[in-house]
Amino acid sequence: GVKNGEGPAMAEVTAVGRTAFLASRARRSEAWAPRPLYPTEFDDLFRSAVFEACLARTRLPLLARALKDGRGPGTRPTAPDEEMPQWLGIGSSTAFFDLRLGQALAAGTRQVVILGSGLDCRAVRVPRPPNAERLVFVEVDEGPLLDFKVGKLAAAGYQPYPARLLKGNYLKFDVCRELEGAGVDPALPVFILWEANSMYLPPSQALDVVRRLFAAFPHSTLAFDYFTPPVAGPHGPGPTGDAETDRELEIVVRAVGDGEWLLIGPWDTKVAQRELGLEVLEDLSLPEVIRLVRGDVASPLLARHRREFEVGIHACQ
Repeated sequence: GVKNGEGPAMAEVTAVGRTAFLASRARRSEAWAPRPLYPTEFDDLFRSAVFEACLARTRLPLLARALKDGRGPGTRPTAPDEEMPQWLGIGSSTAFFDLRLGQALAAGTRQVVILGSGLDCRAVRVPRPPNAERLVFVEVDEGPLLDFKVGKLAAAGYQPYPARLLKGNYLKFDVCRELEGAGVDPALPVFILWEANSMYLPPSQALDVVRRLFAAFPHSTLAFDYFTPPVAGPHGPGPTGDAETDRELEIVVRAVGDGEWLLIGPWDTKVAQRELGLEVLEDLSLPEVIRLVRGDVASPLLARHRREFEVGIHACQ
């Protein structure tokens, strides 16, 4: 059997579902930020033996390449500031969506949907409004992921889990009907968070998800992030201008996806506005998000890693 509370069902989570552990691992790095913006103790609970084995496997081709190029362990000292810290990127987008969710709750929204929630713990860690008994909080994702999360939280004393769970791939069932069945009222405002999902869907499919959500819940606000070319593309990444980045991106993403290229969905806001008639309230690049949530503390790192932000990696809307 698999230790640490993981069973055969957890071992079957592959491809996109597995990226939930990649995101959780990145969120833990917030503890190393100069001014941490959210607690990391929840993500500390989600260390997965299955995922760590997968992650170790992704590093083998890169290590083999480094050894071939004469850059094996001990051959090239790595400065601590050479790589962009994970808290700067994913940590900042996490804090940004925390901020927008908190603002929606403060403005009176009492329905929250986390679509493709993975190991997200906002149902537990984001402060609830005074009349929280009226709050409808629903999460949607693969059953093994949600069971793993809720089980780990329960073992740590966080129970009952304060969200209603819809288990399954939301592309394979009528998610809007199921959300209504879970208590989401189409006549009332809904805050829908769709974090780290759009980039794993073909653009036409991502547009269809958004179309169906707004048709079913016309008073909703959708917050999500997206990738753009050259990092996201249907057949693999385009050249970013840095050969090492290109090679690592290709190898790691395909390894996590069992050989499948996962980042297939570049988002085009203008196309979405034209086809869906969306009102875009804000559209921020990742550097803009970082400045918003971290202020001047991030300025030196933004300057140092400017090239990495110029290749169209990540934005929030």
